[in-house]
Amino acid sequence: MATIAEPEVRAGGEESRGGALAAVLRFMLSTKLYWGLALLLLLGVLSSPVNSRGVNIFLSPGNLSNVLRQVSNNGMVAVGMTLVILTGGIDLSVGSILALGSVLCAMLLTMEGWTSAALFSIPVFGLVLLVLVAWAVISLAVARARDGVRPPASRLVGLACGAVVAALGVWWAAGMVPGKFGIAGVLAVVPAVGLVLGSLNGFIIAKGRLQPFIVTLAMMVGILGVARLVTGQDQSVVPVYAGTNATQDVELLRALLWGVLPIPGLFFLAACAIFAVLLRTTTFGRYVYAIGGNEQATRLSGVAVDRVKIAVYALSGMLASLAGVLYTASISKESRTRAKASSWTRSPRS
Repeated sequence: MATIAEPEVRAGGEESRGGALAAVLRFMLSTKLYWGLALLLLLGVLSSPVNSRGVNIFLSPGNLSNVLRQVSNNGMVAVGMTLVILTGGIDLSVGSILALGSVLCAMLLTMEGWTSAALFSIPVFGLVLLVLVAWAVISLAVARARDGVRPPASRLVGLACGAVVAALGVWWAAGMVPGKFGIAGVLAVVPAVGLVLGSLNGFIIAKGRLQPFIVTLAMMVGILGVARLVTGQDQSVVPVYAGTNATQDVELLRALLWGVLPIPGLFFLAACAIFAVLLRTTTFGRYVYAIGGNEQATRLSGVAVDRVKIAVYALSGMLASLAGVLYTASISKESRTRAKASSWTRSPRS
């Protein structure tokens, strides 16, 4: 009996070791992206010098804060691009949208009156409020209606609510025109412009059944032309100096939270967290993955593929324009040389 039990015990031990090894391999494969980032971090630590106190400069709070600040703008764009790529698309226009957002932000912060930037962005802001509020009210009415039957007046009520909110938003934004826009104004108005431009990308791609590469390549050139049109013939640089040619609250976007966390980095981390939750826990996120996996099967399953695509490109455009705001605000008094060399805050006319 003992001779029979021994192989069984050894076989059981080998199976347990094999299961543990398989679990480790699955873990390594599921986290392979993070291992690459960990390797880059390790290389940075090993190649960094130390200061006179023996502290690794790469790991110092000041250096990590600067790294986070520098990657925040590209990171915001990358978050939106991630959504687009997950649907099997590509958005080449994000650089131009960032440029337009930076131009609008600089002009709104530093110029008084009804400039071309104000004339362009404020009506777009009102349009976005109208559409979003009307859609939210109509969707709520549909969700609360029995058997999914929408009340006949829901569209009128939605449009009326949207018109009221849009009028209030335009009135609020127009009230800043005689002076100069503050941070709250540009954070509301400029991302709305990016949202509309991204929606236009998505609409052409979804409804026109065109390749995203071609559409966004054309939009990349077209949006840069819009930026040139907005800035006009002026070739001067528009640096943003808090308390002189711009309001003092611009410094809020250049501040360090608790002396360590830069505000642009906070925007980036918040975007990562929000869209990670959106993709992992919502129906919209599952639709995004499904479209990227098999668009035709997703469409035959009853999913509104066109709406999801338009929403994805709209979010990408919004995040790119928000990155333009953060980029403009990051140009401080000490970066005059950088501002003169930059193509985002000057007139894009070649």
